[in-house]
Amino acid sequence: MNVPLPFKTDVKEAVQAAKAFVADILAAEHVTNIGLEEVRLDEDQWLVTIGFSRPWNFPKKTGSVLDELQMFPRSEGKPERKRMHRIRQARTVLLDTNLLLLYLVGSCAPEWILRHKRTASYRLEEFKPLCEILSRGRNLVVTPNILTETSNLARQIGDPKRRSEIMKQLAMISEENA
Repeated sequence: MNVPLPFKTDVKEAVQAAKAFVADILAAEHVTNIGLEEVRLDEDQWLVTIGFSRPWNFPKKTGSVLDELQMFPRSEGKPERKRMHRIRQARTVLLDTNLLLLYLVGSCAPEWILRHKRTASYRLEEFKPLCEILSRGRNLVVTPNILTETSNLARQIGDPKRRSEIMKQLAMISEENA
């Protein structure tokens, strides 16, 4: 969202005013991650571009990792144990971006799961069944789009050491899927 502000305003004040404006005008949408994207001076006014996230920008977490790993339609009346058995018997597993990122982050260091904004909604206990399913010689399949999106999300990790470790893991998975 671009917010023009008079040049007489200090650039720091212009940015703060723009962030406050976005927060106020979009309060009903419960935006998060309000932050500066760009500032430039255009004749006599600051043009401040502010980025933000809306709740629908993030996947809704409906339950456990098993709900996201579900490969078969859920039938009413079937016990959870039976569904878990069917998932464990599958020979090929296709992971979406969020589960692949969870797997990569947790494989490097499980405590990192709680630090990354895209994996922080998972609990460490939910990472274990994912590892169990993938550790039994399953064929892990990921599409080029999933690899690209996962790579983009992994690059958002601020710590260069953690980012490097996760990118190495992703490169190994990418090679296996080539």
